Amino acid sequence: MIIVPLRKSLVTLATVFAILAIVFFANVASAKDEGYGGSARITVYVIEASNGVPGVDPEIREIVEQFEGAFRYSTYKLVSKIPKKVGLGEEEKFSLPGDRELVVLCRGYKHNRIKLNVRIVEKRKDSRELLNTDFGIVDGGTMIIGGYPHRDGKLMLAISADM
Repeated sequence: MIIVPLRKSLVTLATVFAILAIVFFANVASAKDEGYGGSARITVYVIEASNGVPGVDPEIREIVEQFEGAFRYSTYKLVSKIPKKVGLGEEEKFSLPGDRELVVLCRGYKHNRIKLNVRIVEKRKDSRELLNTDFGIVDGGTMIIGGYPHRDGKLMLAISADM
């Protein structure tokens, strides 16, 4: 029989618990980094861009400033703003003008990027996919998808995401 002094066994026990806690919290942190658990907050801004009277809707001014030089439009109007929570591994649908639908699948979270699959689908009898792409968006960032015809201009989608 081995008898260990109580003080030494308490130190050993405390060390074991400390190591277990470090391993547990490291696994929780890496789980978020690998895309397990939680959800992403996705906001879709449907923007009408045209060459009407120059101006930018105040609610989307910051978004438009990010891409203003890339497009040759003078007017940017917010058509709709749709916020939703999307669980990791789940998909959400966002209704778009012109009998179209945006489908967002949240694939995970890694290296400060939210991995998304984005599809735009026509909602007609013979529905077809107009877009199907994967991308990683920086946590808190915005991705722009633009331009199918709408009224006198083009519709643009700004997709913002954060965890």
